[in-house]
Amino acid sequence: MWKKGVRKDLYEAEKDFSKSFFSFFCKKWQREISVNLEAIEEAENKLQILLNDEDVPEEIAVKAKRNLAQIIESKHYYHFLKKVVKVFDDRRIIDILNEELAKE
Repeated sequence: MWKKGVRKDLYEAEKDFSKSFFSFFCKKWQREISVNLEAIEEAENKLQILLNDEDVPEEIAVKAKRNLAQIIESKHYYHFLKKVVKVFDDRRIIDILNEELAKE
């Protein structure tokens, strides 16, 4: 925060704890999603190259297909997690939970 005549850095504590919670966890989740999706894309590309190579032994091709299926499944998970983070980031999760609690 800024204060007239003061040159040092001043900080004000966040009073809205839910805002801090959502901000902190959304940033962490978004970073993990980004890092993991980048690794998934790289692995997927390498496996596709391997599978397109006619000289790859059958045993390796079978393992590569299995790994590719797992990678595609994990990619779906991270895209789903992106949507979850958006619900938290928009704070729509509060409305969703309040609706659920009202039903009880």
